[in-house]
Amino acid sequence: DAGVITTPTVDGGNCGHNTTPCPTGAKCKVAADCIKADVCTSGVCNVPPASCGDGSKDGDETDLDCGGSCPPCADGKTCTAPTDCVNAVCMGTCQGPSCTDKLPNGNETGVDCGGGMCPKCTVGGGCKTGADCDTASCGKDNLCAAATSTDGIKNGSETDIDCGGGAPTNAPTCAVGKKCGVGPDCFWGHCNAGVCGDHVVGTKDGDETDINCGGTKSPACDWYKGCLVDKDCTTNACDTGKHCAVGPSCKSQIHGGSTCGLNEFDPDPMDPKHNLNLSHETCCKSLPVNGYTDPVVGAGKTVYVDKYEITAGRMRAFVNYVSGLNGNVPAIRSYTAAHRPSRWNNGWEEALPDANAGSAQTYTIKNPTINLLYPGQDQYSIPGRSTQTSWWVGDAGGAYGNPSSHDFTVDNGLFYAVSSNSNFPEYYAGAGWPSIDYSVYHSQNCSNGDESFGLATYWFNGPTTRMYSGGTHDRAFTQDILDEKTLNCTPNALFAAFCAWDGGQLATAEVMDAITGNTLSPVYDGTAINQFVYQNGKLAPGQSQCHGAAGDLVTYGDGASGLCYAYYYPDDMGKNHWDGTARIAPPGRAVADSINKAGDAAGTEPWMDMIGNMHEAVLKKAETARFDYRGYGTEYNSIQHHKNQQTTPRFKSGAMGARCMRFK
Repeated sequence: DAGVITTPTVDGGNCGHNTTPCPTGAKCKVAADCIKADVCTSGVCNVPPASCGDGSKDGDETDLDCGGSCPPCADGKTCTAPTDCVNAVCMGTCQGPSCTDKLPNGNETGVDCGGGMCPKCTVGGGCKTGADCDTASCGKDNLCAAATSTDGIKNGSETDIDCGGGAPTNAPTCAVGKKCGVGPDCFWGHCNAGVCGDHVVGTKDGDETDINCGGTKSPACDWYKGCLVDKDCTTNACDTGKHCAVGPSCKSQIHGGSTCGLNEFDPDPMDPKHNLNLSHETCCKSLPVNGYTDPVVGAGKTVYVDKYEITAGRMRAFVNYVSGLNGNVPAIRSYTAAHRPSRWNNGWEEALPDANAGSAQTYTIKNPTINLLYPGQDQYSIPGRSTQTSWWVGDAGGAYGNPSSHDFTVDNGLFYAVSSNSNFPEYYAGAGWPSIDYSVYHSQNCSNGDESFGLATYWFNGPTTRMYSGGTHDRAFTQDILDEKTLNCTPNALFAAFCAWDGGQLATAEVMDAITGNTLSPVYDGTAINQFVYQNGKLAPGQSQCHGAAGDLVTYGDGASGLCYAYYYPDDMGKNHWDGTARIAPPGRAVADSINKAGDAAGTEPWMDMIGNMHEAVLKKAETARFDYRGYGTEYNSIQHHKNQQTTPRFKSGAMGARCMRFK
């Protein structure tokens, strides 16, 4: 029969058209050719769609009305694939969810985790709420987030919300009253019965850097106390040894900042004691003047005077600080004008540098009492020296004309200010003197020219020294060596500006007299021919060690008295003929040059170098307009000739140093 389809049966026979019905997948022409319930579609016997819910297992159902293309089967029903089961677990029959089936099923929010039945999900696992996560933080995209110290929940290693516990959360310490496990969980370091306790007075706790001070919650620390950063200190200066510096000049300066006291700094790296001088201390150390009240500040403030003279290194720290604010330009005049201290005379600013060079100031001679930068002449009272009473300037013929109107311009830039420039071009040069008044150069003695034996301790490099100091040589000593020495050759005004920046002011004549017991006024009243007779009158009787006996103070005496001898740096001062700074000691080296205020208890710490080494610029007694000096060190005889110039802000000398005083 042409209409009979002879498709082989499964067992090799024929099927269809009134023969054996064809199996699924066999060819067919009509539905009757296929096994019952199959249909003929596109010439092939196919399983008809399941009739889900008809009460019979048909189509691709794996169990009655479920599985295949019907809804998934309940647990226990027959299945052939995970998709046949409501919980996607097929083991021949559908199985219930578990926390080990590696499937996100049941109530789980992630694979085998979350949902309340399984363990909580780790970071990155799925979640609906924080309860699904072991960090308690359900974050972006419904994924568990890592614990942080800012998520507002107690998680990770925290002992309370966003605090305590250390690693891995690294939350900050907890405040008073928060939960804790151990002391380090708490800000103040005290965990009492699981609760953070408060600060204990008299202890170093919390983030304090010393007892009851420093850190983020306690007041700033006073001088010498421990610190970590500048703001831990009342002076806003935490030094390299992590102690609060008395002044910023000793914050990070090593040479001249922490090298004061006995013994030289050891530069030999092969020496086992290299740089280890246990007798050295901060050059900014300041001592109380017991029983003294400053007449301006008044009662209620303790007066301190620095133990040591200002070093060249401390001035370098000031110059570097100001230069850093002004594009590497030492604009000290501008800085000081913008930061005037309470005891300051604005006229002094004319003598301050505002650049390395070219910072000029013009002075008009009219009346020496008008401008504090004058006088330009002296009146000598030393026996055998003529008296100069004239303000007339120039050669004997009066080349400059009318002395009342002549102008002089001085470069007070830094290269000149702490170097060779005299700052007094209008010196008298009349009969009996050379065309240049060498007495002033002898007194100032700041040049590094040939045969000058210049005393200036502020170091400049070779080219700068040769250009601005009148010589043909580099300095004989290194910057480190000179930075440790007492600063000299510096205008009085610059000393005063430095002390103001360093947190104090230039010492006054009154406080120096209170310490030394001086009763003479003026102290430079040179009526005695033997200078050393009345020098001792500037100190309390018996205080001076400079008198020729065994164990004398070692300081430099200018002239032929032979009573005071040179300190001498370990390298002989005769090493060269242009750099005489060997005569100037680093502060504190001469053990005999120490002094206590009368009435101080035995063992009270003394001031150093107040007798010798350098004369010291001070504010003139009972005023803040002019300057004066105390002490007697190098170049004593010469400095006596310039009593008037010493009162001016522009006066400087190789013989003159200074120290600061402070108030608390």
